[in-house]
Amino acid sequence: MENKAVPKAYMGDEPYIFVSYAHKDSDRVFPLIFELQKRFRVWFDDGIHYGVEWEEEISTRLNGCTGFIFVVTETSLESENCKDELYLARKRKKNFINLLFESGLEEPEWFELRYSRYQMCFLDRFASFGEAADDLLRKCDWLKDLLIEAPGNPAEDAPTEELSAEEYYIKIESKLSDLSPNEDLSAEESYKKGKDFDKKGDYENAVKYYRIAADQGHMRAQFNLALCYEKGEGVAKDYKEAVKYYKLAADQGYAKAQNNLALCYDNGYGVAQDYKKAAIYYKLAADQGDVEAQYNLALCYDNGQGVAQNDKEAARYYKLATDQGDMDAQYNVALCYHIGRGVAKDCKEAARYYKLAADQGHTAAKRFLKQLEATPAGELLSVEENFSKGKEFYFRLDYIKAVKYYKLAADQGHAEAQYNLGRCYEKGEGVSKDYKEAEKYYKLAADQGDVTAQFNLARCYTRLCFQGTYKDAAKYYKLAADQGNAAAQYKLAFWYESGIGVDKDYKEAEKYYKLAADQGHAEAQFDLAYRYEHGKGVDQDCKEAAGYYKLAADQGRIGAKKALKRLERRGY
Repeated sequence: MENKAVPKAYMGDEPYIFVSYAHKDSDRVFPLIFELQKRFRVWFDDGIHYGVEWEEEISTRLNGCTGFIFVVTETSLESENCKDELYLARKRKKNFINLLFESGLEEPEWFELRYSRYQMCFLDRFASFGEAADDLLRKCDWLKDLLIEAPGNPAEDAPTEELSAEEYYIKIESKLSDLSPNEDLSAEESYKKGKDFDKKGDYENAVKYYRIAADQGHMRAQFNLALCYEKGEGVAKDYKEAVKYYKLAADQGYAKAQNNLALCYDNGYGVAQDYKKAAIYYKLAADQGDVEAQYNLALCYDNGQGVAQNDKEAARYYKLATDQGDMDAQYNVALCYHIGRGVAKDCKEAARYYKLAADQGHTAAKRFLKQLEATPAGELLSVEENFSKGKEFYFRLDYIKAVKYYKLAADQGHAEAQYNLGRCYEKGEGVSKDYKEAEKYYKLAADQGDVTAQFNLARCYTRLCFQGTYKDAAKYYKLAADQGNAAAQYKLAFWYESGIGVDKDYKEAEKYYKLAADQGHAEAQFDLAYRYEHGKGVDQDCKEAAGYYKLAADQGRIGAKKALKRLERRGY
């Protein structure tokens, strides 16, 4: 039987690193520990003395370590012992590194939430563990203070008896082509180094060099640094910082930055939502030929968002984007020609643009091209006709045909058709269940102001099968509530009271409870009565409580009659 070398844990009092790993991974981890020990003092739990309590020793060693390395594998992510060590290291604010053997490992949500923000090192990106260790040494300043002089027969790049820790670091530094930022580098040179690191997936160093170039006014570096902040690559995700650097680049005339800044204003990312400013920056970029900005500006003119509604300008910018091959623009130009919106009606041109979009995989373009080819006169059913047919087939329980016509109407922008189609996808009526498609169509309808879609989208965002957050849900509940939807008002009131998706605000909670209650929402009437009775979030007022209990009782709300009798016995 083969005897495998086992490293020895450091047991002294000098500064050391604590390595957390799953014992099942020992065959992979021990070679890594050997390599680390050429450079640093390393403790790991095979170094626990017999007779010592495991928890006590772990706690002592974690308290005493200078840095903590977690070896991330499927096994270690499932290990309760590793989770305990992670928790202690984070609680005690230790210097922290995650080492991953595979770049594609799927991290569980608890780990991604709490620990993925720490330094990550992907071992499969290096030719050897030694290269990975040297890369960490360059990136983590605190490791430089832990360098040791390795005793006895070191590897080629390990420190020797003749080298001090400082000399060894200088030796490693001189061998690395990725030197730390140099003040002598020009803005263009720093930008190019940032790009090189970006291509390698080394986002931290990419950010470092982009920032040097950006601070010298390099507009492409400013744009790329903004992208890093927007995506959270190499830095914590920060839309405000992204906007800052997009604006610096945009104000120098960089079209891509102008478009992305416009998107931030359009969606309220990092800035207050401002459709007029969005349209201004879209236009600056569009007039420089940026295809995405041309399409986005066309949408602004199409919907009258941030600019006066103008079919001709919408068609013009759609066509500019179409000439650069944008699939969605090709489809929208086809619609313009098909129904004569902003251009003279021309079914041949419509068919040409539908085909261009269909050849790129645009599903709605395929449907309309098929319909156009089936009607020689080229007559397209109106949006209302398609919607009416969809409703007719739905009530006949012919869901497949209902979906067909709902899709046609939805693609023509009919909000209620979009909502109904979203419901079909959510329930699996006439189509396979598809929560992403359901969310897509609910959102299209909700963003057009359809109150039922707003409420249902908010409801869906509270379910695990949808991708939204409670903050997203609160946004759409509020939109529906402010349009008078009593169920949304009740839900929003509870969220304001509990601080779900919004900051706690008892005044707002009382306001929405009252709005829902005054529309006859029995649950809101009962809950509002309870709050008035007990002074919960409102001034105590038993007369008001009795009034709302009576309203709820008249609708048969369980418990309302009993509560009303309780107040009547007290003279209210």
